[in-house]
Amino acid sequence: MIPVTGPRANRLPGNITFSKNAIPRFPYQLQNSLRLNRLPTVFPLRQFFVAHPPFYDVDCCCVFCVLFRSRGVAVMTVSFARPDVADMTLRVLSRSVHPELLETLRELRFSIGKHSAILRLCRDGHAIEFRTKDAAVTELAVSRLTPTPLSGCAVSRRLIGYRTHTVQAGRIRYECSYQLETTDPEVYLQVHREMETDARKASLAISLPGNSAASPPCLSYLCSDLLRNGLVVHSFHTFPSNGAILRIQSLFEYV
Repeated sequence: MIPVTGPRANRLPGNITFSKNAIPRFPYQLQNSLRLNRLPTVFPLRQFFVAHPPFYDVDCCCVFCVLFRSRGVAVMTVSFARPDVADMTLRVLSRSVHPELLETLRELRFSIGKHSAILRLCRDGHAIEFRTKDAAVTELAVSRLTPTPLSGCAVSRRLIGYRTHTVQAGRIRYECSYQLETTDPEVYLQVHREMETDARKASLAISLPGNSAASPPCLSYLCSDLLRNGLVVHSFHTFPSNGAILRIQSLFEYV
């Protein structure tokens, strides 16, 4: 068990601990307090993640869990509704990111010569990791509320409009360009149908329920092209409630 420690520990009701699978376990006194009708209650929780060599190190992250009553036991609920497009951010780190920080729904791993790559599709975006013998670069397109490490963060920007970025981490060169496009409902539905066809040929794809029964599904898919010493990934994410489409083109290359 991993105890909650640090400056916020004395603000927590009781000695809250985490199991290895990040499921919160609460003392008996707190479970009794959850029987009150003043639920849901939000408690700030601090978790230390265990080191995973060679590139994972210990990072302290603050997360927020909504606790509901279920026979007197606290449980966490998960929603598959995609966050608002205004909350999306691009983060590029010169390191790996612990997979427990991400709500990974689909994953693809493969080798490129002596190097390796991991593609992940998450509830709110994606994570792409390119790793060599002595370095790693990770691209995250996630909600701003997603807890990620501060160490090694080279880019952290809101995904809006059009922009390009370049990062050099050891002998890994990373380049990306992204565009967030907002369309009228009629145009969006037409583009959405075309993207559904393209998603069938993608390297990795998911479809999530929209925010309402009448809303089209939220699409996310990655198309990857292998290079001699790297890869190019084209990422696509749709946000039906905003009528928005996010496109990202990323290059990872060992030079």
